[in-house]
Amino acid sequence: MKRLATSIAALVVILFTLAQCAKPATTTTGTTTSTRPGTSTSAPPPVTSTAKPASTPVTSKQSTPAGPYGDLRYAVASFSMETWDPIKADGPNDSILLNQVYDWFFRMEAGKLAPSVIEKWDIAPDGLSWTFRVHQGIKFSDGTDLTAKDVKFSIDRYISKDALYANMRNAADRSEVVDNYTVRVYTKGSQPFLPFYMTDITPAQGIVTPADYITKNGVEYFMKNPMGSGPWKLTRYLPGDSVQYTAKDSNWRKVPAFKTLTISLVPEPATQVAMLKSGDIDVTGVSLEDAVNLEKLGYSAYPMVAGQSRLQFHGTLDPRAKGL
Repeated sequence: MKRLATSIAALVVILFTLAQCAKPATTTTGTTTSTRPGTSTSAPPPVTSTAKPASTPVTSKQSTPAGPYGDLRYAVASFSMETWDPIKADGPNDSILLNQVYDWFFRMEAGKLAPSVIEKWDIAPDGLSWTFRVHQGIKFSDGTDLTAKDVKFSIDRYISKDALYANMRNAADRSEVVDNYTVRVYTKGSQPFLPFYMTDITPAQGIVTPADYITKNGVEYFMKNPMGSGPWKLTRYLPGDSVQYTAKDSNWRKVPAFKTLTISLVPEPATQVAMLKSGDIDVTGVSLEDAVNLEKLGYSAYPMVAGQSRLQFHGTLDPRAKGL
């Protein structure tokens, strides 16, 4: 059965699922399989092509390959800010492009703060600092260990004047390495919500980047050749068109089911649906109306719903509002 993801508000949920999903079953219906894995072992062309790529049917007699296999092709309406530097990215950019390559300080799971690179954390009795303990055994794509030095380096970049958002800059004063796997962050006053700024939810200032790699090569090189500790490596990037990732053979969290993941920029909803029907893509976000119609044709719809509440007092940014 062909697959369809219905996206209402949370692309980050879809992409996280793609990066962490277990290997799907390959049941046979007619001459094609219900899932894309196994149909191809080579990297697919950019999915902006109108030609339907050839595929090799998988039968019940074929054994499941060991490790990641097959290709998953996903179409999105926007790449958002389209930057590979986490401190310059907004939440949607992180969710669509960066989430595959990097790991986060923390994760949000079912509305609650959950460990990731930081496995334990606590606030000082006076409320003026946080102690973060780094999960040991995490490696970047070049084989180097992720340590407290990388965590401090990443925090320092988020609190610098170059960061897009001011949340971390306004909350944290400085950080220091306590030992190889412990970091202390000194805050500007009591900051009980600091860890929530460092998750995959807006303001999403929690991606861990490699200190030595960026220091040695420079930020400009890093933006063209991003490297992280996530389950995927970036293998091809065509600005404004498509991005392709290749799964790593090992990962501290979970190895992806698919060998390659291609995300293509397809702004028009009608084109997304047409590409889904033609077999040029496997997953896309659609409206509720399109989801209903596609389900009638045998496609599977997966509602991805998320909500976030925010209050913005714009008047307080105007000096004339002082004292009101």
